[in-house]
Amino acid sequence: QNLAAPRSPGRQNRRRHDPVQLRRRSAQTADHPRRPAQAGESVIILSEMTAGQFIEIDDDPPRQRLELVDGKVVSSPNQTPEHSYIIIALVCILGNHFEMEKLGILLGYVNTIFGEHDVRRPDLLYVAHGRRNLIGKRAVNGPPDLCIEIISPGSIEIDRQDKFKQYAAGGVAYYWIIDPGDR
Repeated sequence: QNLAAPRSPGRQNRRRHDPVQLRRRSAQTADHPRRPAQAGESVIILSEMTAGQFIEIDDDPPRQRLELVDGKVVSSPNQTPEHSYIIIALVCILGNHFEMEKLGILLGYVNTIFGEHDVRRPDLLYVAHGRRNLIGKRAVNGPPDLCIEIISPGSIEIDRQDKFKQYAAGGVAYYWIIDPGDR
């Protein structure tokens, strides 16, 4: 679906804090004034973090995938085997096509900065050659041309609602949602 939309101005007057004590809360008890945690997602509580601070986190904890949403670090479970299989199949098909036609670059699960307090990691993303300048050493610094998410049992609302809205507002032109359950 084409998500091209005007970009939001961002958050200029946010307070910045260094990360402090980490504490995990389940999705049922997590609270956030702008975005409650969704089923299958945990929120790691700490003082508000910027995208730059989040990018400095080197590794995700075991069996967790971290993203930054509204300045809060959220965690989702790792991929299922079916999820992984679909990603590999798409990489084979799309990666070969993009490379042979010299259209752009296909990346998987890399930090993608959508704003001062928002960093997502789409399952797959595509950046056209003319926009390669967005690809930095540690992150994609702006909206890709295409984001692809494969729905997992715990990510239905996140992928269909939260990410859809965020990607549209962030300037992603196309967003593909693949639901293995729709077969």
